[in-house]
Amino acid sequence: AGGIVGECYVRSSDEHKKDINYCYNVGTIESGGYTGGIAGYYGDFGQVNQCVNKGEIKGGKYTGGIVGTTDLRLLSYCYNSGRVIQQTNTNYAAGGIAGFSDDEIEYCFNSGEVTSLEYAGGIVGYTADYVAYCGNVGNVTGIMRVGGIIGNRTGVVGTGSVENCYNHGDIKGNDKVGGIAGSIYVRVKNCY
Repeated sequence: AGGIVGECYVRSSDEHKKDINYCYNVGTIESGGYTGGIAGYYGDFGQVNQCVNKGEIKGGKYTGGIVGTTDLRLLSYCYNSGRVIQQTNTNYAAGGIAGFSDDEIEYCFNSGEVTSLEYAGGIVGYTADYVAYCGNVGNVTGIMRVGGIIGNRTGVVGTGSVENCYNHGDIKGNDKVGGIAGSIYVRVKNCY
């Protein structure tokens, strides 16, 4: 479920034809599946740019202030101030911008509170790529893999990075908790 679109797939031949740009949500979004303030699931070659969410987001799987889960090429210049809550006890994630992202996140900012049992991040709960020029001032709470920017980052060791990000939010958890990242296997540069 999403404030603008629930699910969107983009073929490579449609690249940029289905980008989501300049969208705004203030309503509460609640779903048992992938849930985001702008899009619940957004896949493959598109981009989400300059979108804003101010509504409360409650999801059962990957849950994010902007997108629940995404395989986008780029998520950029987005802002979330809404509360983000991942409501189940399964192996899913919550993030102020994205619950799960498999691609680049740049120039995004979160001020909303983020809560998840596992994989909670001020920007992204679970990621496999690159995060840069992002900031978080929202409080982030979980049991394990809890971070001010990233909850958990997997993938090939030595690929991807977290660069030029900052966190000023309170981060609370029981295991694998960090001001920038809860659990990570990549380079962290110029973050505070």
